[in-house]
Amino acid sequence: MLKNWLSANNSTTISLLFFAIPMLTSFSRNKITVEKLWVAHGYNSDNQTFIYHSDPKFREARCLHLLAGGKARIKQNVSGCGTTFPGQKTAYEIVDATWALESDSLLILNYIQFGDPQVQRLKIISLTEKELAVK
Repeated sequence: MLKNWLSANNSTTISLLFFAIPMLTSFSRNKITVEKLWVAHGYNSDNQTFIYHSDPKFREARCLHLLAGGKARIKQNVSGCGTTFPGQKTAYEIVDATWALESDSLLILNYIQFGDPQVQRLKIISLTEKELAVK
């Protein structure tokens, strides 16, 4: 019975397959990527891990904006000390940088801080769509 239906509706079957296969394959799982803006959210002193949350814009905190092609922008503290006097705000600057994944769990950042080139090797502890934890 199916064979008769298929042969009678051959053009319909081909049309359905032509549209159905791309639709079914487009529902594959999205790969989680580090390419986004990450804003410092906290520090876990138990395991010495820095926590970043994804955000659509820069905030008043250290930020890592990892762009396609290995380009990056880093928002960093401009003073040598992370503390401020009462009533003072922390001053930040945004610097151009580069980044690369040396492996699935090692993020390399290259940037300038206080006039000196910096290479920061961050071990990725966990990565979700909304959170990046590094050490």
